[in-house]
Amino acid sequence: SILTDLSNRLISARVNEYSNEFSVLNNEAYTFAISLSTTINTFRETSDNPREDVVKYLKDTLASSDNILGVWTCWEPNKFDGKDNQYVNKELHDSTGRYVPFIYKNGSSFISESLVGYDSPTDGDYYFGAFNSKAPYTTSPFYYNVNGKDIPVYSISVPIIENGSVIGVIGADIDLSRINSVMNQLTILEKGYIFTLSPDESFATHNNESIILNNIYSTYLRDFADNLHDFSLIGGTISE
Repeated sequence: SILTDLSNRLISARVNEYSNEFSVLNNEAYTFAISLSTTINTFRETSDNPREDVVKYLKDTLASSDNILGVWTCWEPNKFDGKDNQYVNKELHDSTGRYVPFIYKNGSSFISESLVGYDSPTDGDYYFGAFNSKAPYTTSPFYYNVNGKDIPVYSISVPIIENGSVIGVIGADIDLSRINSVMNQLTILEKGYIFTLSPDESFATHNNESIILNNIYSTYLRDFADNLHDFSLIGGTISE
């Protein structure tokens, strides 16, 4: 009918509009990570104390972005400044002296610690994704515990390439709970809403926060999953 056709067109237009809004948030994080990689590489080449200066820069930059929960960088053995042997087991380094700082927000303050899992192909997806592809990489969403609270995040990582080889990776962890709040303010018709799916078909955002990070096939939307396949942003009026 004409009414149905008009409704479908309106829904399609709204989805495209809101998809662009999500893209803006995501592109902001991507631009943020690219900017980090450029500046950190400059510190490597010009600073007398690059490891200390990079940490200060990460903190200053993190404070300027509301949607970024944490920033980090991980370097291959002795590739940051050739001085790993001077930093064995020191703060923000590992047992071999690799430079692996991770700075993240805890309320109005920052916590600094060494990255974990970067040497594991499974737990280190945030690192190996960009390392193996030699290209910017986005992880599937995961939970990160901050001060006893599990926060849904995803990472955008950018490789540092020198002479054709990846020598390090720089990344930003995006706070999905903040993005979810933005997306939940968007509506379609009277009862329609927007949710986003990650590449592994788990919910990145949804107005029912209890199913975030759950695979769509494990939720009440499983009967619609096949119809939604290959879509990254869905709008509609599906009832629970």
